[in-house]
Amino acid sequence: MKWTATFGIVLAAAACALLLAAPLASAETTLCKSNQDPCPESEEYPEGTHFEAVAKDLTLVNAYESETLETVTCEESVLSGEVYLGGEVTLTSISLSGCKSSLNFKCKGATTQALGTLLLSNIGEGIGTATFSETKVQVSCFFICTYSYSEKEPAFDFLSTAGEELALLSAEEVIFPVVGAICPPETTITATYKVTSPTPLYISS
Repeated sequence: MKWTATFGIVLAAAACALLLAAPLASAETTLCKSNQDPCPESEEYPEGTHFEAVAKDLTLVNAYESETLETVTCEESVLSGEVYLGGEVTLTSISLSGCKSSLNFKCKGATTQALGTLLLSNIGEGIGTATFSETKVQVSCFFICTYSYSEKEPAFDFLSTAGEELALLSAEEVIFPVVGAICPPETTITATYKVTSPTPLYISS
């Protein structure tokens, strides 16, 4: 018997109609072509610039009272979108592929129910956070769980380009807040996304 649940993780706030509206710009963060803070206007990535981040070996852990009930591993996950303004990216595609369950149950894959936006926020010296708004992804394995990202938590860590290394979005056992009540109430994600476009990528004020 499959169970259905709605899990909460970052990506927040309005209603379905707002997904069709343009996201609000961030006044505090700029996506920059060079490692300068503040970023010169000539070095800012313009609106419409293609954004893509790729993760290998993404892991989702469904648990109850700290006891793992199912571990889902996916060979690859890709986030695609376009730079809007400031540190915001309008997401156009989210995919997870090659997913397997620790319960030897065949996964049917992932379905994006809502895209939303990705917001990169500058903390300082090339370090920041990445949070999502109004994004929902359903993963169907033994449990059929919808991960509903909110703008407060969980937040991914962001690390700007360093030398020849690509910029990174990373999460290490980040907890998903629970929205539903049927599936396991505790879920964590572990993944490291490498930003393959635009590159190089720095965040600054």
